[in-house]
Amino acid sequence: SWVDWTFLEENKEMMTFVKHLIAIRKKHPILRSQTKPSRSGYPHYSKHGVNAWYLSDLEAERVIGVMFSGRDETGQFDDYSYIAFNSHWEDHMVELPVLPKGYHWQKHIDTAKPTKKAVVMEEHITVLDATHIDVKARSVCVLFAHYQPEADNA
Repeated sequence: SWVDWTFLEENKEMMTFVKHLIAIRKKHPILRSQTKPSRSGYPHYSKHGVNAWYLSDLEAERVIGVMFSGRDETGQFDDYSYIAFNSHWEDHMVELPVLPKGYHWQKHIDTAKPTKKAVVMEEHITVLDATHIDVKARSVCVLFAHYQPEADNA
């Protein structure tokens, strides 16, 4: 590992970040193993570029998105995650895959932010109204879908 964990006080921010990543992984079964298929018919995983559902072979983009879909542990709700990797030295606007009715994207991790703020705390997570996200240079964004049935009536 590139972090010397014997110096926990000096690496406290990184340790906290890793703890949050572990908690997120535990909360979302689709990040750990294959689950029952989602009701939407989306594949268990799909690859995307700056445009949803289209992974360009243009080397200049240097962006890849991966969407995982399946069911939550109860089997009651679909579980979707989208991870956008930008290895380019420039920012990119990335189109998000459209979710089924009632589901909305929420950004949980943005590594372009300082380590202390890279993971969005539960009480600060908001629904994204956008169809695109700005993925900063050399960063990763992790989004999860949130179901809001009342939004179906909007």
